[in-house]
Amino acid sequence: IRDVVPSGNMHRETDEMWSLLRDRHRTAIHLVALPEELPILETVELHEELTETLGLPLGAILLNRYPTAPFGPKAGDAFTQLPIPPKESGLREHWEIAQIGLRRAQKAQAHYDTLAGLGRPVIKLSEKVGIDLTREGLNELVGELTAMDTAR
Repeated sequence: IRDVVPSGNMHRETDEMWSLLRDRHRTAIHLVALPEELPILETVELHEELTETLGLPLGAILLNRYPTAPFGPKAGDAFTQLPIPPKESGLREHWEIAQIGLRRAQKAQAHYDTLAGLGRPVIKLSEKVGIDLTREGLNELVGELTAMDTAR
């Protein structure tokens, strides 16, 4: 609009908006993505467009619905050493579920690494299954954001 309207109120207002958007002291654009291939590619492209083409200031990248690993690092390492699933029926299903969870967590970490390579802070917002959208549930999410902000 700024380039189309050479003068007048609309040109002046769009100049003010553009000035606000480019002001690093008053504006930061935060990007949000899911830890999946297509959203990560789109976020990388958007980051490039916003920074290199438009020169706009970016804040953090929020990685939403980040899955947690099915178990801790030591147990995860031991689990990956199991070459074949157990033969017992009850254990086999648990093993398969754990395999899916482990692969999902590994893919999410790879996506995190891709975003971290952009040079912006990346905040992992853990996946909440059945989150209670009450004040307590929302405060839990706010706590994650606050903890990540103070950790930097």
